[in-house]
Amino acid sequence: MANTGDTITYTIALTVTGGPVTNIVVSDLLPAHLDLIGFGSVPTGGSTNWNPSNRTLGWSIPVLAPGTYSISYQAQVDSGAQPGTVLTNGAQLAYNGLTSPKTTSVEVTMATTGPVLFPNPVKGRDPVSLRVVFGKTQDDVSIKVFTTAFRKVYDDTVKSVPEGIFLYGLDPDHFKGSAANGLYYVEVKTPSNRWISKLLVLR
Repeated sequence: MANTGDTITYTIALTVTGGPVTNIVVSDLLPAHLDLIGFGSVPTGGSTNWNPSNRTLGWSIPVLAPGTYSISYQAQVDSGAQPGTVLTNGAQLAYNGLTSPKTTSVEVTMATTGPVLFPNPVKGRDPVSLRVVFGKTQDDVSIKVFTTAFRKVYDDTVKSVPEGIFLYGLDPDHFKGSAANGLYYVEVKTPSNRWISKLLVLR
């Protein structure tokens, strides 16, 4: 999970077995919304390269004996990354004698400061999607809806919500007494957090 302005350190582990390998080349495509800060660790004798035109980082290492090595770099999340965006980072490895490159990838999801309701306002009989990004598994997530007079018209609890993007369908037709035109308050509550969002229903 990440937020705007966060610095992320990426580390790639290289494990050599059997015997020495030569002409090792590692390339890493930096996802959109990440700005390169700088390179970190690199094995002895290795060199680094950054090509801003195609956003590719590169490492060239003449030879590696059997053992475990690591290369790393740091990047910062820019202000354009939207909540819930998944930043997918892919890297590949090539060396003498390897028939096809080895690949690996990792995903980082942009966190939200609170639930997002869409569409909002909701018109006609359209359902509403509730989206929250959780940085860890939640024992339970409570969803309640209140009128502006604080009369509860909807109540549900979802158990064992995993880390990541939580999507929930909220249908105003299921509000107690049916949803009339107007403003509602949607409460989303976990064991450690509570958010209140406004939902405008237009029939």
